[in-house]
Amino acid sequence: MSVAPKIIKLNSLTAGPFNTNQNIVEFEIPEGMNVSLRDSYLAFNCVITTAETGINLNAANGEGVYPVNLVWTTAPLLKVPNISLIRDASITSERRGQIENIRHLDQLKTNLGYYSESIVAQAGNKYLDMCPFREDNDAAAQTSSIFREFQKNGDAPSRNLTIAPIQIALEDMFDFCKTDEFDTGRAGRTTIRCRLNLDKISAVQTGNPSVPMNGEGLKMSGSVAVGASSDELQTAASYKSLEQSPFHVGQRILVNGAMAGGAGGAFPQKSILINSIGWSDQNDGKITITTEGNWVETAGSTGEITEIVVAFVAPGTANSPAVSMSINYAEIILKEVSNPQGYDEISFNTFGTEQTNGNALTSYRNIFTIEPEATNVLVLLPQAANGLISKIGGAGCSYNLRLNNEDLTDNREVVWGTTLDKDRVNIGLTNMGVRPRNLQQNGGATHVISGNRYTDGDFETRIIAAPLRITTQQKLLQVSIDDQNGTGAISMFKELPRVFSY
Repeated sequence: MSVAPKIIKLNSLTAGPFNTNQNIVEFEIPEGMNVSLRDSYLAFNCVITTAETGINLNAANGEGVYPVNLVWTTAPLLKVPNISLIRDASITSERRGQIENIRHLDQLKTNLGYYSESIVAQAGNKYLDMCPFREDNDAAAQTSSIFREFQKNGDAPSRNLTIAPIQIALEDMFDFCKTDEFDTGRAGRTTIRCRLNLDKISAVQTGNPSVPMNGEGLKMSGSVAVGASSDELQTAASYKSLEQSPFHVGQRILVNGAMAGGAGGAFPQKSILINSIGWSDQNDGKITITTEGNWVETAGSTGEITEIVVAFVAPGTANSPAVSMSINYAEIILKEVSNPQGYDEISFNTFGTEQTNGNALTSYRNIFTIEPEATNVLVLLPQAANGLISKIGGAGCSYNLRLNNEDLTDNREVVWGTTLDKDRVNIGLTNMGVRPRNLQQNGGATHVISGNRYTDGDFETRIIAAPLRITTQQKLLQVSIDDQNGTGAISMFKELPRVFSY
C-alpha cells in the first residue's frame, strides 16, 4: 500500500518583517529528511495595505477595498515574474558545501522566462502571480490579485487578504532542485539563502478609470427627486456576466449627476462605499448597487437628479489611497519522499556570473576568461531604467562573439532583430535546454489587454546566447557590441555542468 507523502512547512531562520535594510532570508532543511525539491517551494507572505487620503470620506462606513498588485518600482507597467523578488540565491549542504550560488538570479530567470514561457502558460499561472496581466474581459482593469478577494454579487464583503504568499518554486531558482529525491541524511543540514529585491519591488493600486462598454458602463438609469433619500443605483447598461462588471462589494465609488428643475447646477459629488450588488440575467443583466448609507440626501431643494454617473477612485491621483507592502514572514514548503530510490548522485547545471559596464562606449570590445567546462554563455544588457530586462539601443545595433579566436556567429556581425539574431538565440537557448516558446521578445505591459501587451518598446527584451565547446583549459571569449546609444551594464552568465555526489 502506497503511503501519502508528507508536506512539511518550516519557518525561515531569519525573522520578519523584511525590508530594504533587512533583506536576507535563510531557510533550513533539517538533517535526516528525504525531500522532492522539484515539488517544494518558498512562500513569502506579503500584506498590502491601503490608507484613504484626500477623499470626501464617510468615516462611519469604513475604508474601500482597492485592487492592488506588486510592481517593479522603476517600471510599474512591466510584467515581472515572482522570481524577480529574489536578487541573489545560494544553496549549501553541511557535508558537501556549496551546491549553487547565483548572483543576479532576478536578471537571469526573468529574461529567460520571457523567452521560455508561452502566452498560454502565462495565462494559466496568473493565479500565482504577484504581478499579473489584466484580464481580457475586465472592464475596470482590476486584474486578478493574490492580495485581494473581490465579491461581485451579494452582500458578502470583499477582503484585504492578510495571508497572501508569493510562491517561488525551488526548481525555478536552481537546476539542482529539479531532482525528485534529496537525502539530507547523507548530505547533512541544507541551507537556502536569498537576498530580496525589496528596494525594487513596491505595491500600487491598480485599476483603470476609463469607462467600460464604450462609455455606457458607468451610467446609471432613472432619476431621483431632490429632497428624497436613496441608497440604490442601477446601471443603464446590461452586463452579460459578472466578469464584465467593474463593481465589487466594498468598492469606493464617486457618484455624480445633474440637478434639473428647481435646483439646477451640478449634483455635489458623493464618495461612498458599495454595500451589496445584485445581478441576474433575468433582469436584462443590469446591476443594482446598494450603498453604505444614502448616496443622496438633498432636503430643502426642488427638482430632480438626472444623468447619474459613477466614477472610480483613479490610481495615481490626489484621491487615490496610500499603498504600502510588508513581507512579514517567509516559509519553505517541503514534500517528503515516501519511497526513496537512493540516488547516489545528482547531475545539474549552474551559472557563474560576471558583471561589468560598457561605460557608454558605442563600440564596446572586451575579452572574458571562461571556465573550461562551460557549455553555454548568456549575455544580458540590463537597461538603466530598471536594471532588470536586457535591452539594446536603437535599430541597427549588432554584436559578435569569438571563442579562442574562432567566430561563434557565422563570421558576421549579428544585427539585433534580424533572422540571424533569432537563429543565434534559438541555438544558444536550445543548447541550454531552454525551449523558446515566446518570440514576442517583450516583457509585456500588465495593464493592457492581450492583443497589445507586447507592443511597448520600453519592454523589449534582447539577449545574446551562444553554445560553447568544452576545453581542457580556460578559454577566452571576445565580446563585441556596437550600439550607437552606448553600451551600459553587462551581466554575463556562464552555464557550468556539475555533479553532486553523496
